[in-house]
Amino acid sequence: MNVCIIGFGKVGQLHYSRLRTMGMKVIVIEKKIKVCRHPFYSSIALVSKELMNNIDIWDICSPTELHVENLLEILKIDSHAKVLVEKPICDINQIDNLVENLLPNYPEAKIVVNSPYKFSKPILLAVDYINNYFKCNKLINIEIEFTKNRIFDELQGRFIDKNVGALGYEWFHVLTILKHFLSKDQFEEYISCHCSNSEYLLGMDDSGYLHSVEEKTSIEKYPSINLYSSVSGDIRYPKREHFNEMKSDKPLLEKKILFGEEIRYRIINLYFESAEITIMFEPQYTMLRNKHIVIIKSKENMKKIEVISDHMSDSLSAAIKILNQEILSDSMHEAVKFQRKVATISKYINQKMGEEI
Repeated sequence: MNVCIIGFGKVGQLHYSRLRTMGMKVIVIEKKIKVCRHPFYSSIALVSKELMNNIDIWDICSPTELHVENLLEILKIDSHAKVLVEKPICDINQIDNLVENLLPNYPEAKIVVNSPYKFSKPILLAVDYINNYFKCNKLINIEIEFTKNRIFDELQGRFIDKNVGALGYEWFHVLTILKHFLSKDQFEEYISCHCSNSEYLLGMDDSGYLHSVEEKTSIEKYPSINLYSSVSGDIRYPKREHFNEMKSDKPLLEKKILFGEEIRYRIINLYFESAEITIMFEPQYTMLRNKHIVIIKSKENMKKIEVISDHMSDSLSAAIKILNQEILSDSMHEAVKFQRKVATISKYINQKMGEEI
C-alpha cells in the first residue's frame, strides 16, 4: 500500500516510521525540504504522475491551521481520496468552512482522524473489566489528566496552537477517553451542555497563553467529571502508584514536571462506590516506552496489569482498516464534534476573562 504524508514535523516523522514498519511504501511532502530526493519532496507538484496515481492513502500531519488547505488540495487531485488526518481535524476557526463548504463538495471522499486513545488496549481492557465485573458498582467520579512540560518542545519549534493553548494539544485525547467511560446518552449530554454548567480553573502566562485547563462538570445522576491538561508540567491529580512506577518521588513532591524532563503524566482515575481503577500511560516513559499499567482495587483485592501497546501503531492500523472499510467508524464527524467542544470552551473562557478585566 502506498501512503503520502504531508508534513514532516514530529508527528509526521512518527507516522513515517510506523507506516514503514507496517510495510507501507511512503513518500513525504514537506515544504521545508531544500533538496528533493525520493521519497522526500517539497511540494505535490514535484511528485511524478505515476507516483501520484498510485497513492492509496494520504496522511495529513501538517500544523493544524493547514489541515483544511491540505485536504482541499488532495481532494482536488482525487475526489474519491482516502485521507487520514492527524488530530485535531482543523483549527477552531475553520470548522464551519470545513463542514459547510468543503466536505459537501466531496461526498465520495473517505476521511478518518487519527485517534490513538480510541483503540487504546489498556483502556479497552479496563472497559471490558467494568462491563464484566462492575455492572452493579456505580461510577462516582472520573479524573483524566494529560500533563507534560512542553516548553522545551516549543523552543525547538514544535507547533503551538495559540488560539486555544493547552486545549489544542491533548483535549481531543481527553474527550476520546471520557467517551469510553460514559454511556452514549451521558456523553452526548456532556458534549452539548453549556460551559456555564462547568467550573474552569485556568493557568495563563503573562501573554495570555493558556498553559493549563481544568474542567469540573457535575450533571445530576451522572459521575462527576474532572478533566485536566497542562503543557507547563503542573500536575493536578498526583497518584502515588504512578510515581512508584516512575521510580521517582520528585515530580510527586513538587507536583511539577520540570523544564527539559522527558516525562509525561497521563492518567485516568475511575472511582466507583466500592472500587477504583487507575490507568497509567507509559509511567516509565524514558525507559520503557509503550508499557502501560492498569490497577484495579476493590475491597477484596488489588490487581496490577501491565499492557504493552504502541498507541500510535495501533491507531494508524485501525485508521487504515476504517479507510478500507474493514472497520465501521464515523471518526471524522466525531472529531468535528470534539473540536466544536474545544471551540465552545475556548470562547467561553475568553468571554469570562473579558468580563473579569
